[in-house]
Amino acid sequence: MATDALENEKEAAAKALVDDAGCLDGRARALVDAYASVVAKEALAVVAGTGEVVGGVVEERVQRLRRLVEALPASEPFPNVYELGAIFRITDSQARNVIRTYQARYPRGYRARVEAAVKSAVAQAKNIGGRDVWVIDFDNPDTLDYAHDLLKRRGLTRGLDRNRAAQTLTVPRDQKDRNGKNAVDILGCKKK
Repeated sequence: MATDALENEKEAAAKALVDDAGCLDGRARALVDAYASVVAKEALAVVAGTGEVVGGVVEERVQRLRRLVEALPASEPFPNVYELGAIFRITDSQARNVIRTYQARYPRGYRARVEAAVKSAVAQAKNIGGRDVWVIDFDNPDTLDYAHDLLKRRGLTRGLDRNRAAQTLTVPRDQKDRNGKNAVDILGCKKK
């Protein structure tokens, strides 16, 4: 039975992601395994003369992020700012820039991963201050931000409230987009 020659390094890298990015052990290992696969393929492709050699640091990080996302299992969420900062050893601000550039260049890839997370959000019908609203609870801030922007793009801006601390969106239940869909229909999330 063959053993992984990089197992000690992978364990150390996974521990660093837990310590530096706040990952859970399973998430850290999934990121490390995907990243190890990506950089190994990149290195061999460059030697073989079939790989891309990019000129700029940001461009290199964006390309590596694209390959990392493709290598991650579909059930894993898109890497967040803290994870990317720890992987690339860059600041949160630099990691946000890499993610924004990725989003602009590969919108379909980004949307596919984030929309899956949006669909797992839970919406609860409530009455707050005499208003019938949906309070939609999200698992992470990146998904919350994506859902907020999606509702704004669809015209649901009146009464839309994002609470980053609670990771919730509150939106009037009677508000509809031009296609007659409410926030829960647009996001495709679960109702409680």
